[in-house]
Amino acid sequence: MVSALSSPVQPSMPEAAFPLPEPPDISDLVIEDDEPVDSIHSEKLQRLLTGALYTSFQPKAKDTGEPIPFLATANVGLFYALKLPPLVPDVMLSLEVAPPASFERKEDRTYLVWEMGKPPDVVIEIVSKRKGEELGRKRKDYARAGVSYYAVYDRTAGVASPLRQLRELQGSPLALFQRRGGEFVPFASTWLEDKGLRPANAKGLRPANAIAPPAA
Repeated sequence: MVSALSSPVQPSMPEAAFPLPEPPDISDLVIEDDEPVDSIHSEKLQRLLTGALYTSFQPKAKDTGEPIPFLATANVGLFYALKLPPLVPDVMLSLEVAPPASFERKEDRTYLVWEMGKPPDVVIEIVSKRKGEELGRKRKDYARAGVSYYAVYDRTAGVASPLRQLRELQGSPLALFQRRGGEFVPFASTWLEDKGLRPANAKGLRPANAIAPPAA
């Protein structure tokens, strides 16, 4: 009697690991152009905003309450796509992004979204006396880049702003927008609850404590 041979049992093959994509080549990216900011006043406002964050702001994780890192920069390039030019916000803030330990790598000397893992949470533009497209092209570009909140502060309000931003911002020196559906829409509140920030009061933005944690 001849018994039928059973088919040999094939050994289980380990699942192939999904190959991680190679980081893009950024050797040709210009991340520092050494161009000066608009004025000493603009530079001071930028410095006060980032300084207020690093001295008084400590965001915490919603689930554990543990402190989380953040990165606040002024006049640093924001690269969100390889084939598009960078944006250069006056100030940007990104939660859950740790500042680089060193600046030896080119990737650590600017804000590459694919390196940081996320777009910035908040971008602030300070209106200067030159045409800056804060409520036009820049507003669209930052929405496209995935920024959550966009604030425009008209420091020339009340002194004959050449951009007439005061009228465009509906009588306030500060306009705040929230990204919804891929575009920015006006945001009436001055309290960004999901970010733990209070960037303004009813009279506008105060540089020395423009972004600060809410009162206990």
